[in-house]
Order: sequence, then C-alpha cells, then structure tokens
Amino acid sequence: MSARDDLLEYADRYGYTEHVNALLDAYRVEVLAAEAPARLKAEQQAQERAATPALPWAHRLNDADLHAFLDGLAHAASNRWRIKHKIPDSETLLLVEAACAKWRSMVEIVEASSSETADAEATS
Repeated sequence: MSARDDLLEYADRYGYTEHVNALLDAYRVEVLAAEAPARLKAEQQAQERAATPALPWAHRLNDADLHAFLDGLAHAASNRWRIKHKIPDSETLLLVEAACAKWRSMVEIVEASSSETADAEATS
C-alpha cells in the first residue's frame, strides 16, 4: 500500500476525506504547474525531431535508386511473412538496418567521389 493510499484510508476512517482530497488536488495542480515548462520543452523537441528526416540521405537519391532502395527495404521488412517459421522481429530489424546502411554508404561514396572530382576540377 502506498503512502497516498494510507492517507486516504486514514482520512476515510476519521472523516477527513474531503479535506485530504482537496489537498491532493492542490498538490496535483502544483506539480503539473511545476512540470509544465519541462513538458513543453520536451514536446517542442519531439516536434523538431519529427520534422527532421530520419533518412536524410534517401532524399538525395534519384528516382531509380530511391525505387531500388524502397524495394530492398520492403523486401527486408517482409522477411517475417515470407518464411513459414516466424522470424524474430529483432532479426527483421537487422535486415532493415542493413538495407539502410547499404544505401547510405552508397550515397556517401557517390557524394565523396563527386566532391573530390569537383575539387580536382577547381584546382586544374
């Protein structure tokens, strides 16, 4: 039994229920008011994270590569339904992460190569 439950039982036994409930309500309001700035900040941070793309490099793929990436992603995610024996979700997640890592690496290599080519042309 919690301290709150003990207090409510005591209040009920001795006729102080109304007073104790009023004090508990006042305490709840005070706690909520004290937590409001932190809650607001957490909500703002969550909104900012939601507005940031989870796969920013995927937005830089051309149409054909994006289509191939999404096919690979769907293939990895559908792994759990293609096989008669249930595949653990953790293994499916690893396959999805591997598909993302493969394409992210490809984008980074292409961009690095393009950057080196541009630098070489600028210095010649």
